[in-house]
Amino acid sequence: MTRRATPRLRRVYAARGLLGALASLSGLALVLLHTLPALGQDLVLVGGSVGCIDKVPGPPSNLKATAKDGKVLLAWEPPADGACVSQYIVNVMDAALPASLQSTSTSARSAVVEGLMNGRTYAFAVQAYASKYLGGGTAKVLATPSDRCDPSVAPGNPTNLRVQGLDNAARVCWDGVGNDACVDEWRLSAVLVSGPAFRDANGGSSGAQQKISKGACANVTGLVNDAK
Repeated sequence: MTRRATPRLRRVYAARGLLGALASLSGLALVLLHTLPALGQDLVLVGGSVGCIDKVPGPPSNLKATAKDGKVLLAWEPPADGACVSQYIVNVMDAALPASLQSTSTSARSAVVEGLMNGRTYAFAVQAYASKYLGGGTAKVLATPSDRCDPSVAPGNPTNLRVQGLDNAARVCWDGVGNDACVDEWRLSAVLVSGPAFRDANGGSSGAQQKISKGACANVTGLVNDAK
């Protein structure tokens, strides 16, 4: 005859099984704790991230430079080796000279370098710096600022539109388009809410040597005072 386990015996068996599982987990934890240091790398948890590896960082990855009028936009990603980075150090040099012209540091993954001369080629070096190791890898890229517009893209909207009311007229001013596209002409429209529209054109220049638009101003005349 087979004897059934009493509720008390079932609790004892369950407790033994739980202790056995905990012992197995403890053994696994001991293996992990002794294995990680053997690899020469410690996993450091950083707030807001999935963690990084405590080692000298390699260079920033995917460093890109976008040349603009008198400035260059830099963007990059963290080192591919997953190392911890305290900050990124950006150095700007004339491509023909070894001396640094500008130097700055940031915790971001992008930087805007302004005050550059158009037509002059600059070298940009971005270092992934770890304060614990007093160093890190460096990535480099070249870029040449230019005030030439981009004929391959359609113009965006004019920026910073401003209007000054005058006697039976208005003075309208605006800045260039935000995407550095070439602008052949500016077309200005003034519409009376309850009347006919007025339209005029402020000419520009075309061709491969056209520069980035800086904006313009135009007077709209023949308007009705106090009308919208």
